[in-house]
Amino acid sequence: MARPTPVRASLDGHAEELADLVPQERTFRHEGADWRVVVLGRGLAGPPAQGAPLLALGFCPPGSEAPDREALAVGADLETFGDADLRELAGRARPPASDAVRERPLFPGTSGDRRRGR
Repeated sequence: MARPTPVRASLDGHAEELADLVPQERTFRHEGADWRVVVLGRGLAGPPAQGAPLLALGFCPPGSEAPDREALAVGADLETFGDADLRELAGRARPPASDAVRERPLFPGTSGDRRRGR
């Protein structure tokens, strides 16, 4: 059986494509300070051939490296949003989903550790 091709070998000559993997970010004025917005993920809503592009955005307050708010927006690229758009999205953004999920049970009133038989 042939050995798989090492990942590094398959990346040779693809520097331009790899540049797209660099996290996309920019700064904008919000609440009187410079905030940073970063693209956390990309997706597609609907069928692949005609779906709408989605961006998961993280908003980092001044002096913070990590986002403390997240929002989902329709768009293919961060540069398509103006500062006013980003301010609106930051105002509607919520704490990261992982924090929100830990705060409350999926089904209120259940212990979460019991499973029903089939």
